[in-house]
Amino acid sequence: MQGVQILDLNGDGSRDLVIDNEAVCGEHMAGANCSNRGCDMIIYKEIGRSQWRRIFKEHLYAKFLAIDWDTMRFQLMVASIFAGDARCEPAPRKEYPFPRS
Repeated sequence: MQGVQILDLNGDGSRDLVIDNEAVCGEHMAGANCSNRGCDMIIYKEIGRSQWRRIFKEHLYAKFLAIDWDTMRFQLMVASIFAGDARCEPAPRKEYPFPRS
């Protein structure tokens, strides 16, 4: 299913879900499934038969998932957020001195 992957996050045999809103419509569509600053990615961990818990939800500018396709096991995720995200702001009243030569 486009935008939905069933993986095993930690090798316990569970059916964990990765929802990538960018892929839901086949591509990035600002205003539909994404914004001009990225797309949501949500990961759910199966905690019981037909029961899942959300363990990750971020609006990501770019991402890369490494998956072992033979076992459908999650290996690695590299993600970036939009530079204008509030978490990218410098600490208040923190000074960053320039080196002197």
